[in-house]
Amino acid sequence: MSEKDVYRSKGLSLVKLENLPTTASEFRAWKNTFLTKVAAIDQTGRDVILDWVMRAFEEGRDVFLSSLIAVCCHVWIHILVRFLWTHVI
Repeated sequence: MSEKDVYRSKGLSLVKLENLPTTASEFRAWKNTFLTKVAAIDQTGRDVILDWVMRAFEEGRDVFLSSLIAVCCHVWIHILVRFLWTHVI
């Protein structure tokens, strides 16, 4: 399965990280909003992205060793380059 089979790059603009929460109740609301946005861009019909992102929220998971960090960095760099290309350059 290729990246294009999983999501469209235009869909990435829907996934914005809002202000990080400071309380447990704010975290639950933030997490639910974030997961809803992530699920919305999945084109597989099998929740591939959502299942993958949910692993980062598992208790005891060492997120820094997870491939999630690498992919998130890739996605945000892609967004940043695209923004700079259209607005600055």
